[in-house]
Amino acid sequence: NPLVGCPGSAGVGARFHGPRGTPARKRGPALQLFTQRIIDGLANGAIYAWMALAFSLVYKCSGRLNLAQGEIANIGTYLALVFATAATPALAGTGLANTLVPLHPLPVWAAIVLAMITAAALAVAIERFIIRRSGDNAPVVSIGLTIGMLLVLNSTTIFVWKPVNRGFRSPFPTDARDFVTIGGARLRYEYIGT
Repeated sequence: NPLVGCPGSAGVGARFHGPRGTPARKRGPALQLFTQRIIDGLANGAIYAWMALAFSLVYKCSGRLNLAQGEIANIGTYLALVFATAATPALAGTGLANTLVPLHPLPVWAAIVLAMITAAALAVAIERFIIRRSGDNAPVVSIGLTIGMLLVLNSTTIFVWKPVNRGFRSPFPTDARDFVTIGGARLRYEYIGT
């Protein structure tokens, strides 16, 4: 073999422990990438699991499938943005929030908590005054009502806040060094918190 003893060759001194002759020193980044993908997949899967839990919890409690709960959460997110942003004409509702909410603009965590309470109150109002009044009709009626509420809430969001990308400060540390290392992969605090 003309490559015997050359670095990286299959000659003397080369150690192959990986699949298809991959040197052991090359497996480290691949294992880190695999671990990173596992962590990313678990983080994304957790979001889907929470959504499924929300749908099943609402269905078990009320006996109705509420397809508008994602839009209620969307409105809650915009309300948190309004509560955390100083009064400005660029974001609808900040002037009203400045008048009605003491200590406006609120810190991000306080804005999130207040937005969750407000969105929950909106959800209760929708359930009490719209969905419950439909009676015990066929499930199709309930699904139709919640799809209608989804469309109304979505249109209201677009009308009030316009379809513009908006930035929102993260409530978690976001510095380049703010992560936990697991098996060489980085788990950011934002993944842990969300």
